[in-house]
Amino acid sequence: MLFVLELALLIWRGFVIKMLWGWFLVPLGVPAVSIAVACGLLVLVALATQKISDNVETYYSRAKYNDKIVIASVFWGVGGLAMLLFGYGFHLLAGLGY
Repeated sequence: MLFVLELALLIWRGFVIKMLWGWFLVPLGVPAVSIAVACGLLVLVALATQKISDNVETYYSRAKYNDKIVIASVFWGVGGLAMLLFGYGFHLLAGLGY
């Protein structure tokens, strides 16, 4: 169940990155990216910035891990939608010359 949730979250975040990339970087001449490439970039950044807790027992606690996944899902679901809406607003303003 958690794997499916994590995969759906990754695809959603990839979609958000793809849309923001297309709105803000493609007009500057940067090539467009697919959702798969955006997901790959997300994984790369996550691996490069991963932090390991000092408290090994807390780090490996399965219950806390599950709670973190649910919290992250809510945060990235709602936060991703907010980023997409704000990005679209900025995209529209840029098109108007602001």
